[in-house]
Amino acid sequence: MEDARRGERPLTATSLHHYRKAHDSAVGLGLLGPPTGRVLDLGSGEGEDFRWLLDAGWRGVGLDPVRSPRGLPCVRGDAQRLPFRDGSFSATLSVLVLPHVANPQLVVAEAFRVAKPEGRAVFVVFSHSFLNARIAVGGVTYDPDAPPTPYRLFSVRQLQGMLAGAGFGALAWTRSDFPPWFLGLFQDSKQDRLFQALDDLEPPLSRSGLAVIARKIAITGTKPRIEREGP
Repeated sequence: MEDARRGERPLTATSLHHYRKAHDSAVGLGLLGPPTGRVLDLGSGEGEDFRWLLDAGWRGVGLDPVRSPRGLPCVRGDAQRLPFRDGSFSATLSVLVLPHVANPQLVVAEAFRVAKPEGRAVFVVFSHSFLNARIAVGGVTYDPDAPPTPYRLFSVRQLQGMLAGAGFGALAWTRSDFPPWFLGLFQDSKQDRLFQALDDLEPPLSRSGLAVIARKIAITGTKPRIEREGP
């Protein structure tokens, strides 16, 4: 296993939900490394991650199928059919997008297409951990008039195959998100201390036998300078 880098958590956690969201973003943002040009933020939502990317020195655009935050260079679009030319971006960040789309492999292929040579792509997804059983079977919904939609879960081997199949090389990955469900029962003041403790424990946990229970996997790949020729 090649362990991937983690970044500092860019967002303030005020609850278990916010902690997880901020933590997922931090892992993905850390894998991107220092700014090297234009970045594409897939599933930019309200723009929290994209604002952090801009503050860190990246230039680029956010894409979301529903939202287009005011004041940010974000567009509405489908990650499975990106409205950008080949080789447009130095990096792509995708935090919890693949679990929601009909064809994750197509999203990875599109990220490869719009990447410049030596461009990076980072994907954060839900793992096959038993802790994700509820969201995989029962699903969730943000629309009271729509039925719950199950989340798609991924294995490391599956992700490696998807990225390699699209053409990415230099693959690196890590597991993250170990908080147990009962943390949500603690008061906020105690949660903050527990969150900090979990941040400190996560690197050794991700390298231990307990890594298999982590809720998330983050993987990154790099587009080769010269694309591989087909058989």
